Amino acid sequence: MVRALEERGFEADPVREALGRLEREGWLDDLAAARSAARVRAGRYGRARIEKELRARGFSSETTATALAEIDPEGEERALSRLFLKLQRSSAGSDSQKRRRVWNALVRRGFPAAAISAKMKNWPGGLGDSKVPREDLEDGESS
Repeated sequence: MVRALEERGFEADPVREALGRLEREGWLDDLAAARSAARVRAGRYGRARIEKELRARGFSSETTATALAEIDPEGEERALSRLFLKLQRSSAGSDSQKRRRVWNALVRRGFPAAAISAKMKNWPGGLGDSKVPREDLEDGESS
C-alpha cells in the first residue's frame, strides 16, 4: 500500500506513519484481507491462480500461504467439476479442439494439471490413459 500511495505522489514517511497507526488500531489487517480475497475466488479459481493474484496485490509470501491453507480442497474440487461441466457443454468444434480449449481454460484458472487430467479421462471419447500433448499445455503445466 505504501508503494501505491507513493506512486500517486504521497510522501513515504507520512504514509508509513499513517498506515502504522491504522494497523495498530486494527483498521488494517493483511491476513484478513488475503483470507477474504482467497475465499471469494475459491469458488471460481484454483490455488495457483489465487496465489498469483494475492502476490500481485502485494501480500507477503507468509500471508498468502496462510490464506491459501484455509481454502477447502473439496471446495476446489467442486469448483473444478462445476467449471469443467460448463466448459464442456459450451465448447464448440471437434472433440480434440474442445478438449484443448477446456484444458487450457482450466489451467488458466489455476487448477492443478493432475486434477484436470482426471476430469479429462472421464470425458466421453476422452483421453483415457494418454497424456495431453505438450503443445496443449500452458504455463509449463504437465500432465
